[in-house]
Amino acid sequence: MKYAKYISIFFLVALIPLYSYVNFYQNDDWNRNSTIIRFLNFDFRLLDVTATTFYTQGLMGVFWAAIFGVKKLPYLTLLVSVANFYLFWSILKELKIFKDLTNFLLSTIFFFNIFHIYSSIGFMTENYLLFFCLLSILYFYKFQNNLNFKNLYFSNIFSILAFYAKQNALVVPAGLAIYFLINKKYQEFKIQLAFIFGTLLSYYLLFPRTTEMKDKDFNFNNLLNFNYDFSLIYGILIYLSFFSLPLIFNLIWQEIQTKNIKKILLITLISVFIFFGGNYLYKPGLISWEEFPYFENTFERTGFLPRTIDGTKYQFKYNFDLYNYIDLISKIAVSLFISILILNFKKFNDALSYIVLVNFGLMLFVSIFFDRYILIFVPLIYLLISKFLKETKLLQVSLSVFAVFTVYFSYLLSSDFIYTHNYIWSKSEELVGTSKASTTEIYSTGAWNRNFKNSSIKYIFSYDSPKTNKDLIVSHNLIETKEIDFKGNLFINPKIYLYEAK
Repeated sequence: MKYAKYISIFFLVALIPLYSYVNFYQNDDWNRNSTIIRFLNFDFRLLDVTATTFYTQGLMGVFWAAIFGVKKLPYLTLLVSVANFYLFWSILKELKIFKDLTNFLLSTIFFFNIFHIYSSIGFMTENYLLFFCLLSILYFYKFQNNLNFKNLYFSNIFSILAFYAKQNALVVPAGLAIYFLINKKYQEFKIQLAFIFGTLLSYYLLFPRTTEMKDKDFNFNNLLNFNYDFSLIYGILIYLSFFSLPLIFNLIWQEIQTKNIKKILLITLISVFIFFGGNYLYKPGLISWEEFPYFENTFERTGFLPRTIDGTKYQFKYNFDLYNYIDLISKIAVSLFISILILNFKKFNDALSYIVLVNFGLMLFVSIFFDRYILIFVPLIYLLISKFLKETKLLQVSLSVFAVFTVYFSYLLSSDFIYTHNYIWSKSEELVGTSKASTTEIYSTGAWNRNFKNSSIKYIFSYDSPKTNKDLIVSHNLIETKEIDFKGNLFINPKIYLYEAK
């Protein structure tokens, strides 16, 4: 594991210069940061708008902030994210599937996955959740390899810590419980049930549940809406197929290499049926957008979280063609992968399969589905498919090509997002510091606006130029234009406009 350690340190050091610009809140992390400030003042209540259990992440944040300060919390998230890279490599090592080069490539693709990179910015919960889930899975496989029940207990302890970062972590012990039951490992099954029921009882009987938690409990009405359920599951599969393209490609190539003509023809026929049938039934408008990326919240056509700032965000070159190709190729990959899964169903009697199935089931009950919820599927799918792949030069080459694309694409989106929000947040603080406006008079980023709750608007940051938004220039004067510039930037006319009320 020495290579994993060295590369983890390299990624951490390489990313620190970019992440040093994270001086802003984003998405929901204004809530997390506010809660940490509460904790530091020995008030351990959660804000009533908090939907996640948070305390595991919160206690980590308190210890970090007590030493380095609240403004340095983004470095803790980066550290945890790099730890996820190391843990994922450790699981691959424990499974003894691939050699170090392939482990490195697959771990890199996981680390630079757009949702993982996005969640590494600021103080979001997803990567903390993933950190403990990966630990739980690692110790499960340690138990599988040596049958030492101490490792199974550790696996469950880490799953509890994951649960008290975010509730959906329960899919890991639940999936393992089903795996043990189906494989008639009753002692292990009983241990899983004890931990699961203990966790649920502590949550429903002892945990100080907020109004937001109660409002976002299971939505059973979703089960009555077939079109929504199908579109949600199919949409998630499209994303996962995109993220897993080199793995699925090699899985298909392995089937071709068997030269079993009947099986290959059957895979082709089933794939054609799934492709046309799936796309006929797929109604993406029910889940969010009509075109890829289909889900709302963090990753959209123009980059990360584009709707958090006023106006229509600029696009990057080749945007239209890229997403069209991703959509088509991913839908083909979904069809081929499911057909292979159907014909090799017994081989997929794996603990990871049950965790994935339980997570799919859970997603059907979510009141509002956000794209970042897909992240927990990513390492599970990578590990699951990897267990059925042979290590070949073709696998390494395809992983290398995809890794280059993934690293650059994540760099492009994250750099644009960080530099944009850094400028807007810094300028907003400057306006407050020079007494030109109060915090509530600035229409800044979504996190700023939610944190400070606008009363009257004096300054507005917008993607819209005076030429594209003539109504805005009627009531406001343009006082500053900021171009977002960085190496390798493919965005077209990447500018932020600052307006002052007349």
